[in-house]
Amino acid sequence: MNLISLLSTTGNSDLDAIVLGGVGIVESAFAGRIQGYYLVGSYYSGDAIPGSDVDVIVVPKGWLDAQDIERFNELKISCSLTSPIRLDFRLCIADERDYQTHLLKNHSFVLFVTDTHHSMPDVPPPHITTLM
Repeated sequence: MNLISLLSTTGNSDLDAIVLGGVGIVESAFAGRIQGYYLVGSYYSGDAIPGSDVDVIVVPKGWLDAQDIERFNELKISCSLTSPIRLDFRLCIADERDYQTHLLKNHSFVLFVTDTHHSMPDVPPPHITTLM
């Protein structure tokens, strides 16, 4: 088994360990099929308060089928149940690509795998007022 490490830190070693655990769970199920994990939301912006969840967008390589998405959602629940801070792993899906591309390019940093900020198209912000 290869040990993984984060490419970027949240600045909080306890939070990094929690995120790394969640990434490890997803990676064990989707090895080689995830392009990147991106921190967004209040922990990215520095606005987290006690009780804030950790928002991570997971970008797959290519498309996932319905069975893969179901498996991902089951792992997402497991990740959130094993952490003292709620991990909210969200899969970047085709229906939300424009919104999530804008969010990833302008309001995130890569945690693990490949940083693709430089190759993301410049997409104007959508007319969506909430993240999740």
